[in-house]
Amino acid sequence: MCAQASDVTAAILIWLPDGSRPRSGDFRRNPSAEVASSFSEAVERAMASAHRHPGQLPWIKVGSKVCDPAQIKASCQTLNDVAGRSPYTA
Repeated sequence: MCAQASDVTAAILIWLPDGSRPRSGDFRRNPSAEVASSFSEAVERAMASAHRHPGQLPWIKVGSKVCDPAQIKASCQTLNDVAGRSPYTA
């Protein structure tokens, strides 16, 4: 998982335009930020709502760790392998 993100700490999911990187404060000030109870829940939300965010990619913050779209995709694939689901395509 993303840089050993804790699955017992709340996570924040935001969507940014493809090619953008989060800046200081983006996770606090982003009006579309979603708070999840864990990293895996945030990954599940990203997977479930990717179709509603065309041209944007997910970023997840857990504690002081920020997970980029590639790390989220890899974590999603791991979760899908465990659950036997279709892969995330964003």
